Amino acid sequence: MRTKTILLSFLGIVLALSFASSLQAQGKFNGDFLFGFRFVDTSGPGAQYKYKEDLNLRRGARLSNFNLSYQPDNGLKKYFDRLDVRVLNLGGDPYESISVGLQKYGRYQMQYDRRKSSYFYQDLTRTEFGALYDVFTFDFDRVQDSGTAKVWLTKGINLYFDFNRYTKKGVSTTSLDVQRVEFEFDKPVQEDSREAALGLDLRFGRYSLVLEEKFLDYRNENSYFLPGYADGGPESEYPSSLNYYFMNQPYDLTGNRHSLRFTARPFNRLLISGSGQIYNLDEDLTYSESASGLNYLNRKFQYADSGTGRFDRNMQLAQVDLHYLLFNHFSLVGAVRFHNFDQTGELTINGETTSQDIGYKTWGADAGGQYEFSPTLILTLGYRFENRNLDNLETVDYELDTTKNGGFGNIRWDLSRALKLTLDYEHSGYQNPYTLISPTSYDRLRMTAKYQAGAFNLSASYLWNGTKSDLGYDDIVPFKTNRNQFSLRAGYHAEKFKAFAGYTYLQSKREGERSVEYPPSFAGPGGSFLWEILYEGKGSIFDANLSFDLSKALKVGGYALVYSNSGSYEVGRTTFKLYLEYNIAGGYVAQAGYRYVNFKEERGGFNDYRANIFELSFGYRWK
Repeated sequence: MRTKTILLSFLGIVLALSFASSLQAQGKFNGDFLFGFRFVDTSGPGAQYKYKEDLNLRRGARLSNFNLSYQPDNGLKKYFDRLDVRVLNLGGDPYESISVGLQKYGRYQMQYDRRKSSYFYQDLTRTEFGALYDVFTFDFDRVQDSGTAKVWLTKGINLYFDFNRYTKKGVSTTSLDVQRVEFEFDKPVQEDSREAALGLDLRFGRYSLVLEEKFLDYRNENSYFLPGYADGGPESEYPSSLNYYFMNQPYDLTGNRHSLRFTARPFNRLLISGSGQIYNLDEDLTYSESASGLNYLNRKFQYADSGTGRFDRNMQLAQVDLHYLLFNHFSLVGAVRFHNFDQTGELTINGETTSQDIGYKTWGADAGGQYEFSPTLILTLGYRFENRNLDNLETVDYELDTTKNGGFGNIRWDLSRALKLTLDYEHSGYQNPYTLISPTSYDRLRMTAKYQAGAFNLSASYLWNGTKSDLGYDDIVPFKTNRNQFSLRAGYHAEKFKAFAGYTYLQSKREGERSVEYPPSFAGPGGSFLWEILYEGKGSIFDANLSFDLSKALKVGGYALVYSNSGSYEVGRTTFKLYLEYNIAGGYVAQAGYRYVNFKEERGGFNDYRANIFELSFGYRWK
């Protein structure tokens, strides 16, 4: 794989050089490429896994970027007006992308994109007996291919085709409770999704209409198995063991969506827009599960189950938005939404069938007004309502309807050309929520301030939101959250010197209470106890970035980020990066960069790591 990456990187350079020499005389050509090598040194107990989870930057050759743009002025111009090719991070990076675009103005436009990303997760935890284990691990690659082609039939009518393919392949592990012991299973990752859409876009004066047909095909292997004999170990409370365990439940989804979008401005003061969708989804699955071993009573058990299932889902969605200028300084805004959901299905296992038939209907409306006191002061106020009616379902308090009421407001005030302020507030209340931990109220407040004078700019923002459920009994609160976020950023942008710095504080708290009741037993009478749940995060982020042009040829820069979390999970990460860029006569460029990362986890320290990353790159720029 590494050899293939190096060859592809050099191929990119050869293509760039050959295009430069052959196309420069036949049209407008510009682009650049940067090719180099990365050297990585890691240390610490978490260097093998946590570094791969956080950064996953690997050593070796890499093509940092390759950009090409060509506009012909010879005979090729009758076929296309512009060709664009872009490649980023090819080789040794967790995120790679390739993009190719071709267009003829007023005739057609085509675009193809390919994105590949690697995902890894393994977070070690220590058991009460001192052993290290990971409950879940993931190691897979995601590849997304997407493309679009648009053809203009006339000036106001175009036909377009879109496709999107997404694949996920790799390995993972998961942990399940079998016979009162947590066993770890291998879970292969194998997913494939394909979407294709055909649409017609019509635009005539004040009116536009888009009609689209979309098809979906999704497949998932969905299986896991025990790699070999396993038991709970010498410290286990139960004698449970497994000789083997297999579960296979592959399924595939097929569906289609009919949709339309429209806008209309019948006269200058009125703008109407809306959309509608009809969505159908069918799922087929097969199921088999088999296991053999000892149960928690130290008795042998063995079973094999199998079956099939089918589920059908139908949805209809519609929304209409309205904006009407009632007076010169006062506008009315409104929206109406509708959503219908129906799902039926059945699952047959060992000859026994269970069926399902559920659904809900949701409709809602927004209404508000916007008044312009002056071009620098604008006030917006509104009201929001939503009702959901359940079919073969019920809320936590046995009602069939759940209702949401709320209001929102916004103030935008430009005190001067340099200083601008905004304030947003939203409140919602819920009646008869669906679950015990569903919120009964939601509040959100956001304030921003921006100041700019010449090359200097300063911005600040504050965000607070909170949710709460008051469905508890007596003094018990089932669920409550709040979040505070404050950010302050400053920047200076001059011709030869650029500097940016910022500080962000994050605070998040989630708490809940449960009354757990237990029945009487030989040990004594029954009773209850209060189970309190609390998670809190308190994080701060400081980052700074600067670059300085020492001369026309030499540029230096640096970056720093310091993150710390002092909440329920105390972690910290410090990152420093320095780089040097030298532009050689003739369009050649050389870069050198160094990055240092130090990750610390206060609890245990078995995920700590340090990384030293050095990169050396060479490239060329055409203009």
